[in-house]
Amino acid sequence: MGDGPESRWVKPTFLDDPAREAGMYSDVLSRLGLGTAECYAAGDDWLLLERIHGRDLRQIGDVDTWVTTARWIRRFHDSAAELLEDVVGGLRVQKAG
Repeated sequence: MGDGPESRWVKPTFLDDPAREAGMYSDVLSRLGLGTAECYAAGDDWLLLERIHGRDLRQIGDVDTWVTTARWIRRFHDSAAELLEDVVGGLRVQKAG
């Protein structure tokens, strides 16, 4: 595999936008009320996030914890679907204008 453009994984342009992650915290996660970390501030290439105390899920062997986490992920996806469409649609309109 070479270094040319044909050998690279090509991502949509919006995925390379540094403001994308900050927008996710401010425009999506903060509205869902699912207990995600709060974003206190953001710059061009940084985020200041609330510190969440705990262990990585991969360090926990209890199956019930994994099941609870899977249910949380499902709630996140269910509750975020419509909101994400609204936000992404708004971003497309802003960039086109």
